[in-house]
Amino acid sequence: MQQPVKGGAVNNQHQHKEERLLIIEKTYDMLKYADQCVTQFPKKERYRTATGIMQCAWNIMDLFLEARYPERRMVALQRADIELDKLRYKIRFAMELTFLPFNKYETLASMVDEIGRMLGAWKKRLK
Repeated sequence: MQQPVKGGAVNNQHQHKEERLLIIEKTYDMLKYADQCVTQFPKKERYRTATGIMQCAWNIMDLFLEARYPERRMVALQRADIELDKLRYKIRFAMELTFLPFNKYETLASMVDEIGRMLGAWKKRLK
């Protein structure tokens, strides 16, 4: 439950914790959707391309979980930013080679973009 502070404002620390949990939930949703997408890749691409996409997605989740600990936060968030860039290129590659239908690419890319915006806001608050 959110604790009001003087003037009726919500406790900022509690709000930031909820936002960190939201980015983990959004990443989890993206992982589930990405898994559904890559299982439909041609058999020979399931190992190469699909594994690369899923590994990046799991790396992002791992880094967000790591970033919950203050002593590791900024490094983990910077590494997550790099992994998001890798993931963007890998899903684009899959779409351009027609392993990933365009409508699924759009959905997955918008999920990744939303996570990226949330990550950027988190990093900005830490500076």
